[in-house]
Amino acid sequence: MYGESAPQCPYDEVGTVTASKRAFVTDDQLTEALRQRAREMGGDAIINVGGAREVSGAVVSGNVVEVAHRTSLSGTVIRFRDPSCMR
Repeated sequence: MYGESAPQCPYDEVGTVTASKRAFVTDDQLTEALRQRAREMGGDAIINVGGAREVSGAVVSGNVVEVAHRTSLSGTVIRFRDPSCMR
């Protein structure tokens, strides 16, 4: 997985992947879900990996508003043109 920097080897973009965090799901499980989906797509790596936090709901109780968030990870799946580039 590549966050800010891209690999030096030439590659083709396969598609995008996104995984959303649900209740009782750890960050490691979220990352593994992203990797698993990339493998299913035939990808070798994921670039431009980034996270987002979206509002998924809110509850108003008197003068208090509780906001629920959902965390997600996404990135672009790539396939290396040269198999020797895979680590």
